[in-house]
Amino acid sequence: MTDLSLTPEQRQASRYVYVADLTAAKADGSFPVSVSSRYAFESATSTAPDGSEAGQVVVYSASWCGVCQKAKTLLKEWRVPFIEKDVEASKKAAEELAYKAQKAGVAPRGVPVIDVAGELQLGLDEGALRQALVAKGLMK
Repeated sequence: MTDLSLTPEQRQASRYVYVADLTAAKADGSFPVSVSSRYAFESATSTAPDGSEAGQVVVYSASWCGVCQKAKTLLKEWRVPFIEKDVEASKKAAEELAYKAQKAGVAPRGVPVIDVAGELQLGLDEGALRQALVAKGLMK
């Protein structure tokens, strides 16, 4: 049990996290609590805020975008697996793209934006896309 009369510094609160499982109460009505190091907890539960999947290709697109369709067709023809994220249909996808763009220091003015294993391609330039895919080992 943690003595809450102690200050956070005395409890070393910055080093530990307390996780309560609120899905099922114990017989006495309390909930199970576990203590973990903050580092272990954050490592186990963290996901990249940009949603990136290492070694993946992500096509940020919109349903009406013809160039986006062409980009997806090319990737299929080249047999490059990709994830499609519609930035108009998904607020999360739009936020993810905004985060990645800010991190890369670019300002996309439209779609498609193609994330090739962490390298953003603005628009569709077939040569540059092919070159990025080859450089990242995603295409021969």
